[in-house]
Formats: sequence, C-alpha cells, structure tokens
Amino acid sequence: MKIEERAKEIIQYLSRLESDFTKYRDDFNLVGKHPGHAYACFQSADKRLDQFGQKLLAADGEKKELPEPLS
Repeated sequence: MKIEERAKEIIQYLSRLESDFTKYRDDFNLVGKHPGHAYACFQSADKRLDQFGQKLLAADGEKKELPEPLS
C-alpha cells in the first residue's frame, strides 16, 4: 500500500517536472526567435531610411523649382 502511494507521489512529481520543463522550453524558443525578428525589422527600417534619404537628396536637387515658404 505504501509503495503504491509513493509511486503515485512520484508520478505526480514527474508530471509537474514535465510541465515546468515545457514552460522553460517554450520561453527558451521564444527568446531564440526575437533576435532574428529584431534583425529583420532592422534591415527593413534601414532600407526605408536609405529610400527616404534618396528622396531628400532628390528634393534638394529640385528645390529651385519649389515655391518659397510663406513667412
């Protein structure tokens, strides 16, 4: 009888360990995804910044054709 009770306790303990391990693994996987996502966002923002800079340079070259702002 005591062996059976002890076996149930051990099974419950192992079940909690499995749950804890699953939570840890999920968190670990999530952390691993963030650097890749951050880098992809950085590359996208860098590309948009370059395009914006080109537009600014183009506008600067055409500024003689733009009307003067009103004071």
